Amino acid sequence: MESLATQLLIGIYLVTNGLRVLSYVPQIVRVYKDKAGAQAISLGTWSFWTFSNLTTAAYALAILQDPFLLVVFGGNTACCGLLVGMVLAKRRSPTTGESTARIAGSGAAS
Repeated sequence: MESLATQLLIGIYLVTNGLRVLSYVPQIVRVYKDKAGAQAISLGTWSFWTFSNLTTAAYALAILQDPFLLVVFGGNTACCGLLVGMVLAKRRSPTTGESTARIAGSGAAS
Protein backbone atom coordinates (compact mmCIF):
# COMPACT_ATOMS: atom_id res chain seq x y z
CA MET A 1 0.00 0.00 0.00
CA GLU A 2 1.23 3.46 -0.91
CA SER A 3 1.92 6.13 1.70
CA LEU A 4 -0.39 9.09 2.11
CA ALA A 5 2.26 11.40 0.61
CA THR A 6 2.51 9.17 -2.48
CA GLN A 7 -1.26 9.06 -2.85
CA LEU A 8 -1.48 12.86 -2.55
CA LEU A 9 1.26 13.32 -5.12
CA ILE A 10 -0.48 10.96 -7.54
CA GLY A 11 -3.78 12.78 -7.00
CA ILE A 12 -2.26 16.21 -7.55
CA TYR A 13 -0.45 14.95 -10.65
CA LEU A 14 -3.63 13.49 -12.12
CA VAL A 15 -5.69 16.63 -11.45
CA THR A 16 -3.13 19.15 -12.72
CA ASN A 17 -2.26 17.16 -15.82
CA GLY A 18 -5.88 16.37 -16.51
CA LEU A 19 -6.74 20.08 -16.33
CA ARG A 20 -3.69 21.06 -18.37
CA VAL A 21 -5.59 20.28 -21.56
CA LEU A 22 -7.97 23.12 -20.69
CA SER A 23 -5.06 25.55 -20.35
CA TYR A 24 -4.51 25.39 -24.11
CA VAL A 25 -7.92 26.93 -24.84
CA PRO A 26 -6.95 30.61 -24.30
CA GLN A 27 -3.92 30.23 -26.61
CA ILE A 28 -6.01 28.49 -29.27
CA VAL A 29 -8.64 31.25 -29.08
CA ARG A 30 -5.97 33.96 -29.42
CA VAL A 31 -4.46 32.31 -32.47
CA TYR A 32 -7.92 31.88 -33.97
CA LYS A 33 -8.68 35.60 -33.51
CA ASP A 34 -5.24 36.81 -34.64
CA LYS A 35 -5.31 38.73 -37.92
CA ALA A 36 -1.55 39.11 -38.38
CA GLY A 37 -0.36 35.55 -38.94
CA ALA A 38 0.15 34.70 -35.24
CA GLN A 39 3.72 35.99 -35.42
CA ALA A 40 4.15 35.97 -31.63
CA ILE A 41 3.79 32.17 -31.55
CA SER A 42 7.01 30.15 -31.75
CA LEU A 43 6.42 27.24 -34.10
CA GLY A 44 9.68 25.65 -32.96
CA THR A 45 8.58 25.65 -29.33
CA TRP A 46 5.04 24.43 -29.99
CA SER A 47 6.26 21.77 -32.43
CA PHE A 48 8.73 20.51 -29.84
CA TRP A 49 5.98 20.40 -27.20
CA THR A 50 3.78 18.47 -29.64
CA PHE A 51 6.53 15.91 -30.26
CA SER A 52 7.40 15.70 -26.55
CA ASN A 53 3.78 15.03 -25.60
CA LEU A 54 3.49 12.46 -28.39
CA THR A 55 6.55 10.56 -27.15
CA THR A 56 5.18 10.64 -23.59
CA ALA A 57 1.84 9.25 -24.81
CA ALA A 58 3.70 6.50 -26.69
CA TYR A 59 5.75 5.75 -23.55
CA ALA A 60 2.56 5.58 -21.47
CA LEU A 61 1.10 3.10 -23.94
CA ALA A 62 4.09 0.91 -24.76
CA ILE A 63 6.14 0.93 -21.57
CA LEU A 64 3.88 1.89 -18.67
CA GLN A 65 0.63 0.55 -20.14
CA ASP A 66 -1.13 3.41 -18.35
CA PRO A 67 -4.38 4.36 -20.13
CA PHE A 68 -4.94 7.54 -18.07
CA LEU A 69 -1.47 8.87 -18.84
CA LEU A 70 -2.02 7.96 -22.49
CA VAL A 71 -5.26 9.95 -22.60
CA VAL A 72 -3.74 12.96 -20.81
CA PHE A 73 -0.70 13.18 -23.06
CA GLY A 74 -2.73 12.26 -26.13
CA GLY A 75 -4.92 15.28 -25.33
CA ASN A 76 -1.85 17.46 -24.85
CA THR A 77 -0.49 16.23 -28.19
CA ALA A 78 -3.78 17.01 -29.91
CA CYS A 79 -3.99 20.53 -28.44
CA CYS A 80 -0.38 21.38 -29.27
CA GLY A 81 -0.75 19.91 -32.75
CA LEU A 82 -3.96 21.87 -33.31
CA LEU A 83 -2.20 25.07 -32.33
CA VAL A 84 0.74 24.35 -34.66
CA GLY A 85 -1.67 23.62 -37.50
CA MET A 86 -3.63 26.80 -36.86
CA VAL A 87 -0.48 28.93 -36.84
CA LEU A 88 0.74 27.35 -40.09
CA ALA A 89 -2.64 27.98 -41.70
CA LYS A 90 -2.68 31.59 -40.48
CA ARG A 91 0.81 32.23 -41.83
CA ARG A 92 -0.02 30.72 -45.21
CA SER A 93 -3.34 32.51 -45.54
CA PRO A 94 -3.34 35.46 -47.96
CA THR A 95 -5.91 37.22 -45.75
CA THR A 96 -3.65 37.72 -42.72
CA GLY A 97 -2.51 41.24 -41.94
CA GLU A 98 1.14 40.26 -42.32
CA SER A 99 0.65 38.81 -45.80
CA THR A 100 -1.44 41.81 -46.83
CA ALA A 101 1.26 44.19 -45.57
CA ARG A 102 3.88 42.30 -47.54
CA ILE A 103 1.78 42.49 -50.72
CA ALA A 104 1.01 46.18 -50.17
CA GLY A 105 4.67 46.92 -49.40
CA SER A 106 5.96 45.18 -52.50
CA GLY A 107 3.36 46.88 -54.67
CA ALA A 108 4.24 50.34 -53.36
CA ALA A 109 7.96 49.78 -53.95
CA SER A 110 7.50 48.81 -57.61
